[in-house]
Amino acid sequence: MCFINLAFQQQTIKHNMQFFIDSMNATVSVPAGPERNMMRNNIMEEMFKIAPQSHMTVASSQDIGSILANVCIVYTRQDAIPTDLIPALVSWCANASEYTAHQAKILVTSLIAGKRVDANKVLDAALLQVQQNMSEDAYMGVLFGQAVGDAVGLPVEGHGRSVCVPYVNDVVTKEIVSPQHRHNFTFGQYSDDTQLTREMYLTLLQGRGNIDPTTYGLRIAMLFQPGAYRVVGYGEQTARAAEALRNGAHYTESGCAKGQGNGSVMRSSCLGVLLAGKSKQEIIEVTRTMSGITHASPAALDGSVAIALAANYAVATRGFPFVASHFIEYVATGVSPDFAVYVRELEQLAKNDYQTAAARIIEIGVSNKERQWGDGISVGARQTALWALWCFIVSPDSYVDCIANAIIVGGDVDTTAATVGGIIGGRVGAAAIPAVWKMPLHDYGEWNYEQLIAMGTKTFAYVKDNNVTVSR
Repeated sequence: MCFINLAFQQQTIKHNMQFFIDSMNATVSVPAGPERNMMRNNIMEEMFKIAPQSHMTVASSQDIGSILANVCIVYTRQDAIPTDLIPALVSWCANASEYTAHQAKILVTSLIAGKRVDANKVLDAALLQVQQNMSEDAYMGVLFGQAVGDAVGLPVEGHGRSVCVPYVNDVVTKEIVSPQHRHNFTFGQYSDDTQLTREMYLTLLQGRGNIDPTTYGLRIAMLFQPGAYRVVGYGEQTARAAEALRNGAHYTESGCAKGQGNGSVMRSSCLGVLLAGKSKQEIIEVTRTMSGITHASPAALDGSVAIALAANYAVATRGFPFVASHFIEYVATGVSPDFAVYVRELEQLAKNDYQTAAARIIEIGVSNKERQWGDGISVGARQTALWALWCFIVSPDSYVDCIANAIIVGGDVDTTAATVGGIIGGRVGAAAIPAVWKMPLHDYGEWNYEQLIAMGTKTFAYVKDNNVTVSR
C-alpha cells in the first residue's frame, strides 16, 4: 500500500478524499467476498495511518479519518442510504471540525441532489442535532442579522413603495450606507426591534445562563423610565406593558391580550438560538411566555413562535439544501391551527412576485383586524411574521436579497427587515452579512459593534454547552 501513502502526501485534502474514494470504488470490480473485504480494510487502515500527516492545522486526524471513511462508505453504495444511517450521517456533519463538517455537508447535499438520500429525513435529523450543529458564526448571524436588518430598514421606516423601491435599488442591493435617514440618526442606529432583543441576551447574562421572565420584564421597564426614554420607534403596547411592570404587575399580567401589534414578533428570532439545546415544545412554550410580557394576543403569540422556530430551523439546517415545504411544516406545526393555515399558504405565495404576495398577506392581516399601512406591511403581528417568512423562503441563502425583499414592499420596514434578518442570519452566518452595515451599528453611540460582539460571545458560551435554563 505504499503507493497510497505516497499519493496521499502529494495531494491536497480535496484530492486525497477523491483518491480514497476512487481506490474504494475500484474494489467494486473484485467479486464480493473475503478478497474484496480485505482490500477495503487495507485501504481504510492506510487512510487512518496517513490522514494525520496531512493538513493537521485544518482538521484533527480523527475528523479526517471520519470524513474519509464515511465518504468511501457512502459513495460506494449503489442504492439509497438506509433510513437508520441518516442520523449518524447528520451527526457526523454536526460534530466534526469546521472544515470536515463543511465537506460532509457538501457530500450530503450531493446525495440529496442524486436522490440517494431523503431530504426530509436528513433535515429532520439535522433539527435534532441543532445544539451540536450550531457554530458561533451562525449564532452571531442571528444577532447581527437582526440588528443590521433593523438599521438598514430604519432610514425609510413607514414609507411606501414610492420611497422604498428606489432605496432598495440604490442602497440595499448595492450594499452601501444610506445617505438619508428619516429620523436624522447617523447610519447604524437601530430601533426598539434590536434594543428589546438585546435585553433578552442581557437577561441571560444577568441570570448567568438563566432566562427569567421577571428579569426581562424589569429590563424592559427600565428602558421606558419616565423622562428618560431611550427607545427608538417604540410601540404603544410595549410602553403600556412597561408601565404596568413598573407599577408592580406580574409578567403574566402585563401584556396586552387584545392588540394586534408586532412588538414581540420582532424580537423572537434570538430565542430560536438561545434555546437551541431545548426541545421544539420548550422553544414554543418559552417564546409564548416571553412574548406575553408585552404582547399576549393570539396573533402576537403565534407570530413570535413562528419566528423563533424559523430561526431555530435556519441554524439547525445550515449547510443543507433548503426545502421550503419542510421548513413550512416545521413552523406550521408549532403555531395554532388558524395561523398554520396562513403559514402553509406561503408555499404557493412563494411562487408569486412580491407585489402579489404582499397583497395577500396584507389582506390576511386586515381581515383579522390588523391595521393597513398604505401599500406596505403594517405593524400587525400576522403581517410581519408572514412577510418575514415569505422573504426567507424566496431567498434562503442570501442575506442581502432577504433584506431587500423585506424593505421593498414598504411599511414597517425596519421591523420586517429585522425579523427576517434574524432568520437568514442564522443560515448564512455573521460572516456573510456586509461589514459596511455591521461596523457602524450603535444605539445613541453606545452598544456598538464591538460591544454586541462581546455580548454575543458571552451568551454563546452558555448556549454551546447547553447550560441555558429558564425560570417558570
